[in-house]
Amino acid sequence: MGDIEYWRDSFQSELSTLPEIIRDIDRVRKKGPYAIQSAIRNAEDQLKKCSNIQKSYKLELRLMVGMPVEKKKYENDLQELENELRECNDKLDDAKARAQRSELMSGANNEGPDPERDGDQMLMEAGKIQDKTKESLMTTQNLIHESKEVGVTTLEELNRQRNQIVRVTDDVMAIEGELARAEKLIKTFGRRMATDKFIQCFTCVNILLLLGVVCFIFFVQEDNQYVLLPCDPNETNSESFYYCN
Repeated sequence: MGDIEYWRDSFQSELSTLPEIIRDIDRVRKKGPYAIQSAIRNAEDQLKKCSNIQKSYKLELRLMVGMPVEKKKYENDLQELENELRECNDKLDDAKARAQRSELMSGANNEGPDPERDGDQMLMEAGKIQDKTKESLMTTQNLIHESKEVGVTTLEELNRQRNQIVRVTDDVMAIEGELARAEKLIKTFGRRMATDKFIQCFTCVNILLLLGVVCFIFFVQEDNQYVLLPCDPNETNSESFYYCN
């Protein structure tokens, strides 16, 4: 959690200096347009710096997985800092509006040539060029932050897929465990069937009874060949099958 603490502390530190920088815009209004524009640029640069730190803070928050209590605490800190940042942004807009009105009034009162004012104008143009350079650097920095966001999103998706694979693996291992347990039970039952004396004796008795029934049926049927044949009262030969005793 060292990285997120670093970005939170950096956010607090840079944001704490922003109100004073914004107040400098009103302090330098009497020093001319260049001083005003310079103060505005300083305030805007500080505001952009705070915004970039805010993005890094949010990225670190998204990487906090499995720590809901700690993450909630840092989210609350971020909410407070974002509220302060919005207030500073509103104050900067008000200060820029006051500075613009002051410049318009100053220009209306000074219609003649003024070397100091012309010098300030040249410095303002140079400042604008410098602002464009800084804006280009800020754009590059924003692209870097966007790349980080894409990386974080990809990492979250990979973590989600990894968790899904882990769950599927756990299910497969559970099924394999149940199959192994069932196989073990079958083998145990087979061994018990083979070693149980009572079951063996009962099986032998059943086999003997079955053999006895088969033999009984076989011999009884042979004896009944003589018993079941009808006799003829008129038969006089005693050796005939139809002779009646």
